[in-house]
Order: sequence, then C-alpha cells, then structure tokens
Amino acid sequence: MESLQIFSTSTASTAFRLTLFSSLLFCLLLIPTAIAAQDDLSLVELSVDDHSKSVLLGDSVTFVFSLANFDEDFDQNVQMEILFVGGDGPDYQSEDYVDVPADFTTTTNLTIDCSNCTIGENISIVVQGHDKGGANSGNDTNTVSLLVTPVLDYDLDVQPSSTGQTGDSSVAQGDTLLWDITIINTGWEDDEFEISFSDIGFFQGLFGILDEGTTSDSLTLQIPGTGSNNQNYAIVTVVFIPADDELPISHDFSLDVEGLNGGSESLENIITITIPSPDLTVREVTFSHSSSIVGQSITVSARVANDGGSLDIFGATTSNVDVWFLMDGVTISVICIDLAPGDEKTVSFTFFSTIGVREVTARINDYDLGGYDCGNQNIVESNEGNNVATNSLTVVSSTETTPSFIASFYNLIFSITIVSFISTHLRFRNGESQ
Repeated sequence: MESLQIFSTSTASTAFRLTLFSSLLFCLLLIPTAIAAQDDLSLVELSVDDHSKSVLLGDSVTFVFSLANFDEDFDQNVQMEILFVGGDGPDYQSEDYVDVPADFTTTTNLTIDCSNCTIGENISIVVQGHDKGGANSGNDTNTVSLLVTPVLDYDLDVQPSSTGQTGDSSVAQGDTLLWDITIINTGWEDDEFEISFSDIGFFQGLFGILDEGTTSDSLTLQIPGTGSNNQNYAIVTVVFIPADDELPISHDFSLDVEGLNGGSESLENIITITIPSPDLTVREVTFSHSSSIVGQSITVSARVANDGGSLDIFGATTSNVDVWFLMDGVTISVICIDLAPGDEKTVSFTFFSTIGVREVTARINDYDLGGYDCGNQNIVESNEGNNVATNSLTVVSSTETTPSFIASFYNLIFSITIVSFISTHLRFRNGESQ
C-alpha cells in the first residue's frame, strides 16, 4: 500500500513536469512568431526630390527617387510600381526592379514623356515600392504622390486677394486701403510683364500700383518661368485713398497684364471697393458712482463712435453730430461733436441726484428729437439700430440709515436693560420694607 502511494506521487510529479515543458515549448514557439511579425515591417523607405514639377508641353520631366535600406545585414530587391490617378497616363520610363544593398541608399529615376499631354491637364501619380527580397522583409514601402503640370513657353495667371490687407473691402474717405494681386508666370520661359491698373467709373480719390514708395498706374516686372529654379511669381500692391467728398458707393477697377514675349490677361472688375456710409453708435452709458445718495454730484458719460464713413448719400457730414442725454425721458443735455471715420469719443454731463431710480438714455444723430440741432441735417446711416444706450442709477436718502435688523437688536438690548433695572429696583425696595 505504501509503494502504491509512492508510485502515485511520482506519476503526478511526472505529469506536472510534462505540463511545464509543454508550456515552455509553446512560449518558445511564440517568440519567433512575434519577432517575425515585428520584422515584417518594411525596411526600405521611399522618397523623391520634388513632389510637383512643371514640364514644357512636348518635353519630358524626371523625378529622382531615393530608396533607403535600413537592414544592416541583407540586401533588398524592390519592384517599382507606377500608378496614374484617374486612368491611363502618358508614356514613362522607370526601372522595374531596384537592388538596394544592406544599410545603403540607392537612387532611381522616373521620366514622364509629355509629347501627348495637354494644357490644363494635371497628371497625378502614385509611386510605391514592393520589397521582393531579403530575409526579414516582404512588405510594400511607403507611397509617394507626384504632380506633373504641362505648360506653354509663355503664359500667365493673375490672382487677386479676396479682400484688402486689413481683411476688408471698404475704406472711408481719407483712409488708405492696400490690396495685393499675385502675378504668376505659368510659362516655361522667363518673361517681362507690363501691368496697368485703371478705374471703371468715377473714383475721385488716389489709386494706383505701389512702386518703391510711389504710386503709378502702370508697372513693368521681370518674372522667372517655371523652367527655372527661381520664384515664378510677383506680388503687386495697389492702393486706394478715397477723396474727402467721396459719396458712399462702390467702385470697380480693372487690371491688364501683358507678357512682352507672349501671354496676356485682361481682367475687368478684378477689385471692388466700397465707400461706407456713416455708422454712428453709442457704445455704452456709465456713471461716476455705482450708487448714490440724495444731493450727490453725479457725472454721466456716453462712449460714442463712428464705425463708418464721413458722408452720407446726400452729402451730410459727420461733423457737428448731436448727442442727446435724457433722464427719465426728459432731455437734459445736447452736445455737438465731430466724429471722423474711426473716431471714438466720450461725452459727459453732471447732475445732482434725487431719490429714486434715475434712468439715463444717450442718443446720437437724433436731429428731430426735440428741436435742438448742431447746425447739421439728419445723417443717413448704414445702421440706425445702434444709436441708443441706456443705464440706470439708484439714489437713496442717506448712507447712514440704520438697517432694520440692527435697530431691532438695539431695541431688544434696551428693553432687557430697562426690565433688569426695574426688577432690581423693586427687589431693593422690597428688601428695605422688610
């Protein structure tokens, strides 16, 4: 019986060893799999000298690729795949397979033949390498996107900014607005361009092309072509300064650009600027005190501004603009001020407070409010909804008025004191009488 127990223990120990050995063997089998999965990442990286190139129509263009092998032990054999986005592309030349030695970078070329390309056609290409050799790799490389643009010998493109440099297309009388226009030499060859700028209408102010600090209606520029390695565009800045008597309307301008060797473009209404109408506004009404007692001197201030131009459509100006102060609906003061475009001013009046809630309203450009005016007619504005602002001030009789709960507390203490005094006095008299 004892030998049977020993045999059973030995059998259990053997089974445990077999289980442990199987587990270790399974783990060892997993380790190469994990390493293989990690090594499955591509060891070859693909790059190109330039992602976008122009080509003269009928000519060819070459892209230079670099294949970098990061495997320090094994050479790689990479198959090059050229895909044209959107269908068949033009003829091209490229190596089918490229050998890349271990820990080395190899270059290979892709040449696109544009003998049958057309102007306005943008050729999009995706290039990828497929690694066919090496002990540790078999995946695709990264992809590289290319763009080929066929061009003529001489051509151009004009691109005006959507707004002026301030982000706006309006400019008040006497102010200055700068506007950028980009002239692009889209041709292959260098060219000289004559640029002229003109008004379509009756703009009375100053306008023109800025040229070294002066203003001119024409300019000549030499701009490199796309076949060079230089910047193939120039930014031209035009300036607008409306006259002081310019009425609030829109003005259109045209631009003519002519290449001396070929290519021209004439653009009407390339820029439209707007002379704004006056926009008089009361931003806020404030008091010199947050609260007041009766008889206190209070200063009321109104912050007013002109966010528009200086003339309305009838020629009325923003000089001698009327600002009205009303307290509880009654006109207290009328102040005349000059508000040029962009001006912001503060006007005030002073009063001695009376008890109650005093509501003060400030109004601007209310010519017919009550018979007062500043020698000017009513001004037609672009926005009449911001001409009024209101604020209120609470006036009390005295700052020394004792709050009711404190008075009640004092009354309670006084009552307790009186009762205590009377009680003590009565006890004393009773003791005396005894």
